[in-house]
Amino acid sequence: MVQTAIDRAAPGVRKNDLVADIMHAGITGVDDDWGDYPAIVPLTPSGLDATAAHLTWNGAPMRAGEATFFELSGCYRRYHAPLCRTIFLGTPSDEMRRVEAAQIDGASPPAILRFVILPHLRRYIEIAVLMVFLLKMDIGI
Repeated sequence: MVQTAIDRAAPGVRKNDLVADIMHAGITGVDDDWGDYPAIVPLTPSGLDATAAHLTWNGAPMRAGEATFFELSGCYRRYHAPLCRTIFLGTPSDEMRRVEAAQIDGASPPAILRFVILPHLRRYIEIAVLMVFLLKMDIGI
């Protein structure tokens, strides 16, 4: 199933067509080991949709420059083996590469927040702090 998702994901491929191929691969199985229907359908959000939990597919085409995570569960005799993989179509941004490197190196979520995410948000945090300071001074902005 995972290899099908990786092999078939490409700009222009409609998500519903890709999910049909993924589910076909899961139910077909491997060699003499047939698959079964999973208790949860494939979750395949892309881009901003990935910020919402448990989104399934739609009929939109996949786009270059966008990440999609695939939460899939193979199933055999009602035993499930869920896992999640992210596919990026194109060249990931430097920020995305830094987060990937941190996770591969085993950084904890607090370390990723402190050393990867917060430095990226520094200018926005500074503006917010300045705005709060100015509002407390009651200068009428």
